[in-house]
Amino acid sequence: MNQTERILDVLDREWERISSGPSTRSHLREWQAQQPSLSGPRTLLELRSRIENDDLDASSEMVWALLQLAPEDQLVGRFLLQLIVPGLAGEASWLMSWARRVDPHLIGSGDVDQMLVLAAMEAIRHAHGTRRSHPICSILRRTHRLLTRETRAIEAWQSKTLL
Repeated sequence: MNQTERILDVLDREWERISSGPSTRSHLREWQAQQPSLSGPRTLLELRSRIENDDLDASSEMVWALLQLAPEDQLVGRFLLQLIVPGLAGEASWLMSWARRVDPHLIGSGDVDQMLVLAAMEAIRHAHGTRRSHPICSILRRTHRLLTRETRAIEAWQSKTLL
């Protein structure tokens, strides 16, 4: 397994554990009470499947509802992160290529993994309160912009510290 797959696999395994926990159904019922567009699914797996398979308008409505809940509920934030994991694969590959070119030590130390997850969580946080079309794509675009800004800052710092 390469380093790029590692963090995404870790997130997937963690999500399997979290989503099957005993409190997730009560969390889902609370979300549904607050956001009617989330009604129907009985498990987080069913909610995820519905978001991934419904038409774009219905899926977007559910993601917007989740974004409204995210500031108050960490599980919602983690659920949204899991929704974008497939889209993060490209960002992870890009980030690993960048790290190999700029500073390979960033890979082994876990810094690249942290950069990816933190940028994604910041993009989710930033999406709260906005109603852009295609919210998942919007979150992924914001993640890319944050990573680009961070990688440029690291490159600028390194160019100033080299003798």
